[in-house]
Amino acid sequence: MSISAAVKGNTGRAELHSLGGTSGAPDLLFIHGFGSDRFAWAANAPAFFNTHSVWAVELPGHTAAPIDAGEGSAGSMAEAVATSIEGRLQFPVPVVAHSLGGAVAVELAKTHPDMVSGLFLIAPAGFGVETNSQFIRAFPGLEAREEAQPTLEMLASNPRLINAQMVLYVLGFLDQPGRRDALAVIANALAAQERISPLPEVPVKAIWGDQDAIHRFDQLAAAEPHVSVEVVEGAGHLPHIEKARQVNASIAAFVEALAR
Repeated sequence: MSISAAVKGNTGRAELHSLGGTSGAPDLLFIHGFGSDRFAWAANAPAFFNTHSVWAVELPGHTAAPIDAGEGSAGSMAEAVATSIEGRLQFPVPVVAHSLGGAVAVELAKTHPDMVSGLFLIAPAGFGVETNSQFIRAFPGLEAREEAQPTLEMLASNPRLINAQMVLYVLGFLDQPGRRDALAVIANALAAQERISPLPEVPVKAIWGDQDAIHRFDQLAAAEPHVSVEVVEGAGHLPHIEKARQVNASIAAFVEALAR
């Protein structure tokens, strides 16, 4: 099931998808990163099907969401997300978000504090950490597999994780009419993303892979009283995929603490 929502202003459209879970159970919301989609959570969402109703939002300009990315900023996409989940979820809801999705989730919690109970952020943008703008800007223009393979391998600590099937999936996504232009708008906004400060007054857990080549971890950037930090050893920019069992356990502990 999916719900697409248009919002006023140049925000683009976001689309909410049910991933599965237990009917009537508390909701849990996932937000993907740049150039990704709801399938990025395949190693994570099922771990919560017995305890939650699990949802994922697809951001403007991405996969099942309409091509129009609006302004492409984290703030504008947060408004699109807010409209897509309004009236659909039980608020406040815990949000798990990756990379660009992390910046969007933070903006959502700042502008709609009634919607968010806590933020579990994976390699988030918007924390003032160093961003690999070369990767961000190159991504929308990837065309040949020979070019895409080494670029996408920057995402993982183990390049073997980026297999031929994944590369072809990404290239197929990029080849959709208008998709490259939409992602270029988002890429420009993401490369210029400044630190979001102050952070919203909700519990925040931020994790990074110690080998992240996209958003490098900076302890000082995450140093706020209500932010707890975890560094995942042996992981790159995709710790939720590379170290799924460890990250799932960390998500579960965070969400359980929110419910107490």
